[in-house]
Amino acid sequence: MRITKKEWDAFIQGGGALKEGLDDAARSDPIRQVPAAAFRMHSDIKALSKLRTTAADGNDPFVPEFIDVFFAYLTDSPDAALALRDAHTNAAHRSEPVDKFLGPLTPDQIKALHASREKFFGTPASPKPLEDAVSNAKAVLDEAFKKAFELLKQHIPEAIPVASEVDSSAPGTTFNEKAPHIMRNLIRDFGFTENQAAGILGNLGHETGGFTLFQELRPRSGRGGFGWAQWTGGRRLEFEKFCRDNGFDQKSDEGNYGFLRHEMKNTSERKVVDALKATTTLEKAVEAFERVFERAGVVALTSRITWGRRALAAFRAPPTAGTGGGVAGGAGGTVVQQLESLIAANKIRFDEPRLKQELLRANSGLKISPKLQALVLKLVALVKPTEHLRISSLVRASAGHHGAGRAVDIGNQEIARDFLPQFATPAKVAALGIDELIYNAGGLDAARPQKFNFNDGAPFPRFDDRTMADHLDHIHVSVKA
Repeated sequence: MRITKKEWDAFIQGGGALKEGLDDAARSDPIRQVPAAAFRMHSDIKALSKLRTTAADGNDPFVPEFIDVFFAYLTDSPDAALALRDAHTNAAHRSEPVDKFLGPLTPDQIKALHASREKFFGTPASPKPLEDAVSNAKAVLDEAFKKAFELLKQHIPEAIPVASEVDSSAPGTTFNEKAPHIMRNLIRDFGFTENQAAGILGNLGHETGGFTLFQELRPRSGRGGFGWAQWTGGRRLEFEKFCRDNGFDQKSDEGNYGFLRHEMKNTSERKVVDALKATTTLEKAVEAFERVFERAGVVALTSRITWGRRALAAFRAPPTAGTGGGVAGGAGGTVVQQLESLIAANKIRFDEPRLKQELLRANSGLKISPKLQALVLKLVALVKPTEHLRISSLVRASAGHHGAGRAVDIGNQEIARDFLPQFATPAKVAALGIDELIYNAGGLDAARPQKFNFNDGAPFPRFDDRTMADHLDHIHVSVKA
């Protein structure tokens, strides 16, 4: 059994609706252990976020990575997981024994950890280096994700995230691209205000993960919900019949918007129209659509409102030449709005809360250049879907590129192997307007540690030893003036 008695007891005590009807005997059932495992992960995520979020962060809490959650599980200590995370950010610590960074644990706990997790932490006599512990954990985690994805494809292929099949009149596939078009249709067909239409999109965005999930992932009964509004039961059957009768694919914009419009005009669900028109704010519109039309088992109003705000921001964004739909650069809105969207999606993260304000040019004093903002936006697009960009420095009270608001330091240099080759070439550097690129790549290529470096927009493998030592744990990129 993978779920310990301690974990099961915590689940039974605090698992809410997930543990309904379960008792101690149910722990022997592997299927019943699944919600308990999910609860354990949920509890660790909450603990990690609480430990690292400060009052200054306000409504921008710390979001742990999967490796943090995995180490919280392996060590049975969110504090220890964060200690390992912090230590690993310093390249000088990575060759040191992992025991050195398990300070939150007692000696007896560390001894027990070696006995039960030798693969990751080694033995008391021969503890693994920190880098080996992290690499082994990441390898195990990656393999688990691959296996899970293969099982999903085999047993519930309808749950694999897919984008909508787009009709010729609806530009784009992302939420920020699609939302303005759908809002215009709702305003045209029902006479809604911007806030009222965005209230509907907030619910649809929440239900589908921004138009990427059509099938409900874990239905409580039957086949669960499907489509933009996650139509369930009889409504799902009516949606499927509507698509068959009209020749629409069930994942197409035509089929989903067509049935949404049909329900709101021709069925008992039309009562939502009057409920929406009685609202004057986005928040009230989101709430009304959920209460009258969605009637969700789990309301999650905050998430629905967040999606609604994203839809409204994309709708109000000024048109950009070539997009045809009021979305800039294919991601929706101005550069700042696109950056905000990426931050909300955790694709851009920060070592300190003030860095977010600096990136958005919302800070006081010296501000970064708009060219640097645009460069960051382009660099994020080069990061793997499972990874992110972590900014460790922007503005500094010093001479040089940081003092001029033209440089960014990327702290998660572990992405360098796949990230840097995509733009560290003379042609790409020129196209991106990069002035300086510095990173000590000795860990990737001991013979050529300066293989990615540029100065004044040209390859420059001649930075001095001090400069190279200063750039072991981050990637420095600056733009031309």
